[in-house]
Amino acid sequence: MGPAAAKSGYRIHREGYQSSNLGQRGWQVSEEVLHPIAVEPEGEEIVFILGPRITRHMEPGPVHLVLPGLGETGLFWPETIEVFDGELPPDPVIPAERPVPPPAPTPDAPPVPRPVPPPAASSPPPPAAPPAPARGAPVALWGGLGLLLLLAAGGGAWWLWGRDAPPAAPLAPPQAAPTVPPPARPAQPQAAVWPDGTDDLALRDVVGRAADAAAIFAVALRRQAAGRHDDALVLLEEAAARGHAPAMTALGRLYDPIGFQPGRPFRTPDPRAAARQYAEAERAGDPAALPLRAALRAWLQQQADAGQASAATTLREFW
Repeated sequence: MGPAAAKSGYRIHREGYQSSNLGQRGWQVSEEVLHPIAVEPEGEEIVFILGPRITRHMEPGPVHLVLPGLGETGLFWPETIEVFDGELPPDPVIPAERPVPPPAPTPDAPPVPRPVPPPAASSPPPPAAPPAPARGAPVALWGGLGLLLLLAAGGGAWWLWGRDAPPAAPLAPPQAAPTVPPPARPAQPQAAVWPDGTDDLALRDVVGRAADAAAIFAVALRRQAAGRHDDALVLLEEAAARGHAPAMTALGRLYDPIGFQPGRPFRTPDPRAAARQYAEAERAGDPAALPLRAALRAWLQQQADAGQASAATTLREFW
């Protein structure tokens, strides 16, 4: 197999875990084809350059590497390799296309006039102003005399007939029509509140129907409380992969040697995995991860002072 064939992709998986396949976001359930940053020949061998996005998730132990055309081969990821766990560079941002300005008119060509929109058909024409009178002073004079005559006529009528007339009875207010209440609608059955009603759903259905990562995390806690620890682990990893910080903290507590409970779901603790989850949860903004991470650091320091090399390596990587 040459370098060109090696660039077509590879897969890495491990045995004994629910999340046994390595992806861009870490260990997951589904398989994912990965691509190396570079493939370089070194004598009769081929060197894969994986990059920090993949190596940051590697842990000391046996793994399986699947290459196209060669099948599967066993590898052992050594503990002596320094694993990158710093801040990754941001993904490249593709700039938005700028609008192309219209071409400038040439000096010889006359400018193109803009089309004038026709008037709207629905708008009525403005009313015509009334013609002004030929002589304004006589009209105003006769209008004032007419107003005085009307006032005088009204005063005389009140003196003749309205002075001794009894007051008119007040009009009764109109009675409102009686309101008829609308007919009552039949009661509709209420839908089950999430995560209630999800106990019999498969993991694929839970992930597909959940509104967001917080809903997946809620189902994971429900199944964890019911003793379904393998299901809870898969759902916690899915919620953490979607950026849910409390799910990252919950994953760290599963690996944490402080208060570790065998069989829920792991047989032995993993301090390095716990440190990585706590660090990611802190970066994601979960304040609950801060005291747990500080306690784990103190525990690792005690182990490193006692001569444990893996504890010293974990401290260098995550603190």
